[in-house]
Amino acid sequence: MDGKDPSPPYPMSAVASDEEFLAVARGPETHLASCSLVLAAMGIDHLKTETTLLVHPEDVEEATRHLQAYQEENKNWPPPPAWRQERKKTAQPPTL
Repeated sequence: MDGKDPSPPYPMSAVASDEEFLAVARGPETHLASCSLVLAAMGIDHLKTETTLLVHPEDVEEATRHLQAYQEENKNWPPPPAWRQERKKTAQPPTL
């Protein structure tokens, strides 16, 4: 997925809070919206800033695992248009 940084978690303090949070995703709004949906579906509390998705330190491992699974499952989605998909090439053209 575009916008992901390959080495989470990132230490970060949450804005207007004394609690410590760790970033598990960074990137554009569309990427963070998808990641936020994944975490919400798994029941993991999180905060979203403009460019970062934050979770409590005790949730980092589970959140990272779910986000990586989501990215792996959706790495080829949506599929490329039919006109862009590679066609299988044969060694010899068919004989007529």
